[in-house]
Amino acid sequence: MINNIGSIPDTASSTGTSMTEKIFRKEVDYTQLLKDHMEEMREKIANNDIEEKIPIGASSMSVKEWQKLMTAFDKAEETIHAEIKERSEKLALEKAKEQSENSVIDTNFLL
Repeated sequence: MINNIGSIPDTASSTGTSMTEKIFRKEVDYTQLLKDHMEEMREKIANNDIEEKIPIGASSMSVKEWQKLMTAFDKAEETIHAEIKERSEKLALEKAKEQSENSVIDTNFLL
């Protein structure tokens, strides 16, 4: 059986490329990729739509994107603070009510 391994036909050898090379080779046209990027940059320059990107961790954000994120974060934070304040006020009222009910002296035992 080991002797027959050499007789297995390589279907890709007729084209000059092995099957492994076809699988792992990436068909990328880097020239076209570069042209597309250059065209995109030309359009941005023409429209004055260029913003500086600031690296933040593994990503980067423009100033507008950062402002939008911070505005959304601030709104969420304000909502959370309002809910916490409301809950703490409600608990304080319940506790005060409970203490006032418990502080009433039962005078029935004196009779």
